[in-house]
Formats: sequence, C-alpha cells, structure tokens
Amino acid sequence: KNQFIMSALSRLVVAYFFLRAIQSQQCSWTVTHDNAQKTLDLSCLDGKQVTAKDSHGQEYSWSVCANGQSCKSENVMVCQVGDDGADHILGKWDQTKSPAYVDLEGHESWTFQYNNGDNDCMSTQRTWVPTFECNADKNFEIGTVEEPTSCYYQVTIQTLFACDGTHECQSDSTSTSSSGLSGGWIFIIVLFVSFVLYCAIGYVIMATTVNKAGGFGDAKNNIPNKSFWVLCPKLVGAGCCYTKDAMQGMINKHKGNNAGDDKTQPITDDYDE
Repeated sequence: KNQFIMSALSRLVVAYFFLRAIQSQQCSWTVTHDNAQKTLDLSCLDGKQVTAKDSHGQEYSWSVCANGQSCKSENVMVCQVGDDGADHILGKWDQTKSPAYVDLEGHESWTFQYNNGDNDCMSTQRTWVPTFECNADKNFEIGTVEEPTSCYYQVTIQTLFACDGTHECQSDSTSTSSSGLSGGWIFIIVLFVSFVLYCAIGYVIMATTVNKAGGFGDAKNNIPNKSFWVLCPKLVGAGCCYTKDAMQGMINKHKGNNAGDDKTQPITDDYDE
C-alpha cells in the first residue's frame, strides 16, 4: 500500500506539470501574414500578475492568460479599482480570442479584444484591449492604461515575446509589474506538499493496517517505508563518496597524461662535421 501511495503521488506530480504544459499551449497563437506563419508565444508570461495605472491614478490588476484576479467575488483576468473603491470587471480570460496581427515596416504588434467585462455600460460591456508590441530589449514593460471611449480600456506592452520566433523565459528585474511564482518555486511547493501527503497518508495506513497493535500512538513504527528512510542517509553518503572517487580518478588520470607528455621529448643527435 505504501508503494501505491508513492505511485499515486508521482502520478499527481506528473499530471500537474502535464496540465501546466497544456495551459502554456493555450497561451500561444499562430496567424498567417503575407503567406508566412507568425507566432505569438506568451507561455513565459502565463499567469503573470501585472499592476498598471491610468492617468487618473486608477489601478488595474491583470493576470496574463489566466483568470487569476479576484474581483466582485469572481475569478477574472482584469479588475479595475475605481476612485470610489468599487471594483469593475474589465475582462475574463478566453483562449478562443485570437489577436489581430499588424506588421508596419518591421514593427510587429498583436492586439486582443476581451469584450466580456461588466455589462453596466449602457449597450456595451467593459472591454480590455491589450496590445503586445515587439521590443527585443524589453522582457515585459506595461504602459499607462487609456480609456479613449467609455468602458473601452487600452494598454500597450513592450515585450520581446511579441517578436516572431521562440524565446527563452527570463526574469526582468527592471519591470514595474510584479510576477507570480516561477516554475522552480511551483515545483518545490508541489514536491513539499506531495511529501507531506505521503507522510500523513502513509502514517494513517500503517496505524490502521500494518501496525494495528500500536495504533496511532506508536509514531516510531508508523513511519511509512521506515527501512528506506533509515538507510537513505547512508545511501546518499555512499553515492557522494563514489562520485568523489570517480572524479578524483579522472583528475589523476588527466594529470598522469599531462606528466607523460612533458617527459616525452624528441631525441636528437648532434654531429660535428
């Protein structure tokens, strides 16, 4: 049963990262422009938490490619906090919304229109219109939110991810926006939670099946896979020693080869003629 728990936890971790991979694919779009394929891949920005303001000081909270903002008891993509402190939903994440691609003399941009916000604006809904402009020198830089017409909110983002092609994910310490957890931290959190669940569930199973006599009070004998955890430090130590010896052997061999090369000199004979 302990092996079953380990297998279930392993599958849980794999499933989590599989779903993350699917979600990343949902943050990418491809369009055809002048008979060529152009791709906008915002996977590196997936779930990024962004804060922006307009010229009046109103604040906007935005989650890229996700409904990661809490607004009016709903999970939404963009939320505006008005001067009176009242929240307004400006848009919800919808993967089916495709961007409009524009290329003016090599200046690429992608514009989305999320017209699914609050419907308190007469005959139209509040609409969030972000434009991602290609800037190879910027990881992510958001501008000022503008409202050219009532309930229609525009913002421009300068980012290298709007440039056609594939780009490596990187951090941006100069960005004015705040980002969510990185993939590394997410992995650590998932691993820690999985380990805690393994210990808790394993303890219960040991106390109710294998160690019924001791029950829940026998903590020492309810440790799941106890023999493995007792041997684990010794196994780790043995692995470290083996690695050290292997590396030392390679270093000594390399030094021996260099010493042999130094001692091998061409033999020449000088004759007086």
